[in-house]
This record gives sequence, structure tokens and C-alpha cells, in this order.
Amino acid sequence: MIGAVFRVSFASRIDLAFKNRHRFPWILVFTDHRPARAAGSNASRSLWTCRKRRLSEALMKTVPYFAYGSNMLTARLAARCPSARLIGPAEVSRHRLAFSKRSHDGSGKATLAASGAEHDVTLGILFEIGIEDMPALDEAEERGTGYDRFDAFDVHCMTRGEIVPHITYLARAPVTGLLPYDWYLALIVAGAREHELGETYVKALIDTPCAPDPQPDRPGRRIALAALNEAGYADEADALKSR
Repeated sequence: MIGAVFRVSFASRIDLAFKNRHRFPWILVFTDHRPARAAGSNASRSLWTCRKRRLSEALMKTVPYFAYGSNMLTARLAARCPSARLIGPAEVSRHRLAFSKRSHDGSGKATLAASGAEHDVTLGILFEIGIEDMPALDEAEERGTGYDRFDAFDVHCMTRGEIVPHITYLARAPVTGLLPYDWYLALIVAGAREHELGETYVKALIDTPCAPDPQPDRPGRRIALAALNEAGYADEADALKSR
């Protein structure tokens, strides 16, 4: 089979590109082309044009990603997705940051909880991630079991001043009454400081109730401490200090 014909939506490009990158080295992509009207003519034609291009060129090479939890810290995200490139800060209105995603270690991980209240605003960071790193990010976020991935989640890009769709992850089955471990909360605080999301927001994060990890040698904590060390913090207690 020399080629394949696809009409792909924004939400399906990511999985389509990765799953078929070896099967279909060439792809035919159709676009709706509307040429400009000729002078003095009232006729306007709409015709389909077909372009043949490499799959890697036809589909998105990078995907836009909105991080609002521990992945805001560049060192944390880069360890998972080396291709990550910073875009800038963003916000989501009518949503509050909640630690209601139950982790396998029993602690609460971050998610966004829709509140409908205008004053509830969650800040985060926009990145571009190479499509080759998406499987690793899906795995880190436990896509399909811990988190669901939303491929067109609207966020307000503060540098561009407009609403743009980005990929993000939300808890699949939120649970109330959970607390984050201090090292996990420290990653979020460090990320908020790194990208200068404001002392008011940072203080609100620091004031979030958390718990010490009962297993100090937990692999997740060791990985978190490595990211915090790279960001200039001695440990989680150092990151959670008010500056």
C-alpha cells in the first residue's frame, strides 16, 4: 500500500500520527481550497486539492500542553518530555485547583474541579511538546486509569490574550478528602515560582494542607527531590518556605 487517505480532526491527530507513523510513510491530506474571485467575475469556486507529503510534515510535529500541577516545574516536565518548550503562563476560569485524584500511593494529586464561579481561577503554564514524547506523558499521567486526556481544553493564554485549545489531563474519578504529599506540593510551588505566577498564588499553594510521605525512600519522592534540586531547592521543606 503506497498511501492512505485521511481527514483528521484536531483531537485525533496526535494518536493518529503516533500509531501510524511506521505503517504509512506517505499520507494524502485533503484541504478545502477557496481561490480568490477573479476581477469582474461573480463566480467563486470551491474545490478539493490533494497534497502528498510525509506523515511527519502532514500532521502536527508538536502539540500544545497546559500544565497546572507538578509539570509546571520545567525540570519535572523535561525529565518526562525532553522536547518540552515553554510558551508562557495561562489561566482557566471557573475552575479551582483540587487534590482529588487518588494516587496509587494513597495521596492526592492535582486536578481541575469545575466550580462555575467566576472568581475561581487556576493558573498554569503552556508548553509545546514533541509528538514523540506524548506516549511518555500519557504514561506518567496514567491516561485512561488515573487521568483522562482532553485534547482541546480551552485556556486563556496570557501572553497572547486569547482563548486557545490545549491538551491537559483531568482526574478520571475525583475523590474528596485526600491530601497531597509535601514533596508533590513542593513541585507545584517551585513551578509557580519559576514562572512568576505571583506571590498571591504561590502563598495560596503553600497554605494548602499537605502530609509528609510515610515512606521517605519512595521512588516518586526521590525523583521529585532530583527535580527540586535541579531547580535550586535543598528539599521539599525548602521549596515550601515563604519567601
